[in-house]
Amino acid sequence: MTDTPPEILKKQFEIFFSKPIQERFRMQIEMMESSVRQAKSLLMKRFPSLSEKELNVEFFKFYYRDSFSNDEMEKIVAWMKS
Repeated sequence: MTDTPPEILKKQFEIFFSKPIQERFRMQIEMMESSVRQAKSLLMKRFPSLSEKELNVEFFKFYYRDSFSNDEMEKIVAWMKS
C-alpha cells in the first residue's frame, strides 16, 4: 500500500537515483536496519517476556510470514529453536 501521490514518488526516485551508488547502498542499509528495529520493538511490546532467541523466531515469523508455506515455516522455526 502506498499513500504517496505518483508525482511525489517520482521525485523521490529521481532524488534517490541522482546520488552515487555508495550513498544509495548506505541509505538502503539504514532503511533495512530501521525496519528491523521497528519490527522487533513492536514484537517486544506485544511479547515483553521473550528471550533473544524467541524474539528472533517471532521476528522471522513476522517478517517472512508470506514467504514460506506453513510446513516450511514450522521446519525453519524448529531449527531456529534448536
